[in-house]
Amino acid sequence: MPTFDEAALVKGIAHGQIGGISLDTTAFDRYQCNLEVPALLGLAQFLGSKTQFILSEVVAGEVKSHVARDAAKARQELRSALREIRHRWRMPVDSNAIEAEMGLQQSPQDFAETYFNAFADITKPEIISADGRVSHAEILRRYFAPEPPFSAKDRKKSEFPDALALLSLESWAIDNKTLVLVVSRDGDWQTFAKSSKNLICIPDLDQALDYFNGEARFIVERAAGLLRNKAAPELNDAIGSALELFLEEFDPETDAYASLDYEVDNLESAVQHWEVVQEFEPKVLNADADTVVFSITVDAIVNFTGNFRYYVHDTVDRDEVYLGSDSKEVEQTVRLPLTVTIERNIDKEPVVERIDITPVRVVIGFGLVDPDWGPEE
Repeated sequence: MPTFDEAALVKGIAHGQIGGISLDTTAFDRYQCNLEVPALLGLAQFLGSKTQFILSEVVAGEVKSHVARDAAKARQELRSALREIRHRWRMPVDSNAIEAEMGLQQSPQDFAETYFNAFADITKPEIISADGRVSHAEILRRYFAPEPPFSAKDRKKSEFPDALALLSLESWAIDNKTLVLVVSRDGDWQTFAKSSKNLICIPDLDQALDYFNGEARFIVERAAGLLRNKAAPELNDAIGSALELFLEEFDPETDAYASLDYEVDNLESAVQHWEVVQEFEPKVLNADADTVVFSITVDAIVNFTGNFRYYVHDTVDRDEVYLGSDSKEVEQTVRLPLTVTIERNIDKEPVVERIDITPVRVVIGFGLVDPDWGPEE
């Protein structure tokens, strides 16, 4: 990898040395392959610029595969829930009609293709094919050497897609006599970039986009400063409202211990307090003549109330025997990444246009739970 610290990378961008920006699958997975988040859609800013958004055909295929996998899982969970409704409510349920009403007639694969194409129509990536760019001989040489992205570990057979993707991106960079900034949290990609003369790898898309939007950083720093100093009440209220709306549909995992089998019938949440995490500097994701988009991270102290339903399995009747219910409250800090869009011109305080929150994996620990049997007689 060329020797580029942060200052050199910013200078290289300003001087047009970075001719391409690319992502690996881990960058998409960070957003659960939600191709509508502002950070990913912000890649459209490179249209017509000196830096081109490029994607390996391998990464494009893996993203579609992940979208199709998750869509298939969600549809299967819906079908299981409808069967449970049919069984528990003792009523007919027309699963096909419900799926049709929700627009789920497509196969998961067709949905993934359509969804990715909609993203590509906005961001216009150049899809880099390995065919004609990567030779079998070079792949096999690296495999047996082993050289990055292959390692000496047993799992190196699974690294063939990485090799095809990375070598094709490097070939594109060589042909275009430029450098490519690659966003990846994958250790194999980072190791390969260290040995490459054409690829620079950083782990975070927010940071990558921030490098390209330095001229708007003073606007974001002012907005963040007003927020920290409690001098932006409208922005403060907008973030609080966004957190409440997000938590209404948030579906975290639950972890509890009980002497009986249980289900969580309902999980309620209420924000008690939130604050901006100071250790994470705001990142500028996009900027135009009218708006600036930036990311911040907040810690929200949330009160979670879990409603637990207890049962045992009757091995004779093969049924569940209900043994009561109970609720339990816990307070837990949840760290959430936010994307904030504000008007570029700040008068007394920022004018908010929209706030998006990136879902993260959260496990709510309820500890020991059991039915409340009441006072012993």
